[in-house]
Amino acid sequence: MTQQQDHNKTILPPKEQVFHIRYLLLALLLTGGCLLGVTLGAAGAEDDSMRVSTAKRHICHLQAALRLYQIVKGHYPTKAQGLQVLQQLEGLAFKKIPKDPWGHAYVYRVSTTPQGTIPEVTSYGADRRPGGVTPMARDIRCE
Repeated sequence: MTQQQDHNKTILPPKEQVFHIRYLLLALLLTGGCLLGVTLGAAGAEDDSMRVSTAKRHICHLQAALRLYQIVKGHYPTKAQGLQVLQQLEGLAFKKIPKDPWGHAYVYRVSTTPQGTIPEVTSYGADRRPGGVTPMARDIRCE
């Protein structure tokens, strides 16, 4: 045997060491997987609260734009006109009306009361239905 071949033989670990290395790698993978699961779970909860915050911020901006529209035009947009009419008002920052963080259009309603017309912008949250019990499913409004 040449000196190079002898050197290659000494580098290879015995079967017992390979067996232990496999168990060590398996343990590391399992530990890493558990840590990753905990981290992603916490990040998911943070992501959910950020979606609610983003929806509230959008809704507050839309309601401010509705007030400006009312000052300029003398009335709020009708339900048929919807929020899209805000794109036509010069001076507003809305080139496109945003969708809620779940990818759905915000709900625009106009109520007429003895005190006057009251516009309301809402996101139905993750479940896209009125009401809701969990924070992600509750209706979201500007507060």
